[in-house]
Amino acid sequence: MPPSTAGGPTLVPQTQQVPQPTGRPPLLTPGTAGLAALFSPSGDDLFAACNMFISPTDRVVAPPATGAEKQLRAPLFPETAAAAPEIVAGRATSATEERRKDAQPALSDDKSFSFRPKPTRLLKSTTVSFLPGYKGNSTTRNTQTTHPSISLRDHAIVMFTSSAILGPLLDNQHSQFNVLQYTYPVGFSLLPGGLVDVETTWWTPLLFGVAGVIIGVGLNSLDSYFDLERKFDDNAHAVGGDGGGGLSWSWVILGISAFVLQYWLSAVLESPLLGVNFPGTSLPAEDVILAIAAVGSFFIFDMTPQGFFIAALTAVSGPAVELLLISQGLYHYAHPVLFNAVPTWILWTYFAGGPAVGNLGRKTAQILMKSYSSEIEKKR
Repeated sequence: MPPSTAGGPTLVPQTQQVPQPTGRPPLLTPGTAGLAALFSPSGDDLFAACNMFISPTDRVVAPPATGAEKQLRAPLFPETAAAAPEIVAGRATSATEERRKDAQPALSDDKSFSFRPKPTRLLKSTTVSFLPGYKGNSTTRNTQTTHPSISLRDHAIVMFTSSAILGPLLDNQHSQFNVLQYTYPVGFSLLPGGLVDVETTWWTPLLFGVAGVIIGVGLNSLDSYFDLERKFDDNAHAVGGDGGGGLSWSWVILGISAFVLQYWLSAVLESPLLGVNFPGTSLPAEDVILAIAAVGSFFIFDMTPQGFFIAALTAVSGPAVELLLISQGLYHYAHPVLFNAVPTWILWTYFAGGPAVGNLGRKTAQILMKSYSSEIEKKR
């Protein structure tokens, strides 16, 4: 019996000792955490257990407890309460990834979830159902390629205009040396006084313009599709490089000059070498000379698989189109051989046009891409 004072005996209350579990691993699984919460007097444990089965968007955050409520809501198993937020966070993250692939769950300081979109990467759009390397109205997909898309219309306009101007000047070489004659010729002078006379016909600019679009756009599209491109830099190709991995204007103009020389040689050599074979062979001398020049131009100014394909395609399709035009009586060659319509050396002249016009298409595509990039940077 404890000592008593006036007024009766005073009972000293015994402090209730809550047994604390020892040697038990943390309850980190949702099942054990929920089971423990059912037998816990703590509202926090039960709240966390219920939140495990609620979607993150509908989850409710418990209001902060006051001083008196903290004692009443003290958890029976402290490690369960500590592990519950982590369990909830883990379940919310996995559920979110399954339902919303385009968002990332973010755990804030109050343990509530908010969703923010993933940072978008700048992807390069490539036209799938039309031409690679060009953007259009057809279905597109985003790809990480080294050839960003440009406007097909803009590139076609540039190539048509430049080829329509260059073509009649080249064709004039054959007219001036009487290699061919047009049924309805059109003549004009580039300089006053008739210093530079040009003889062609009205549809020649259209024909060369369309050919320039096919070669320039086709080669650039093949570069994009196969992700192949001849790389130019100051070390490997000091003449052809612009210092940034692209073609320089001097290299492009040099290739066009080689094509002009090829055209001029085909006109100048026809009459002197008519019926003359190359020494030691039975091949026509003009054909051998122009073939060496054309192949040399390809190895110097292009040397890519897609470039060879375009050059070979031009060498075949060019004479085929000429056969159609000649059959309509629009013009004729002075000394035809193939199908009694075109000379054999014309194939090598067309072949030499592949690298020249193709590199012009590559360079103009690079310029258009730079202009698009600068416009995008200004808008940002």
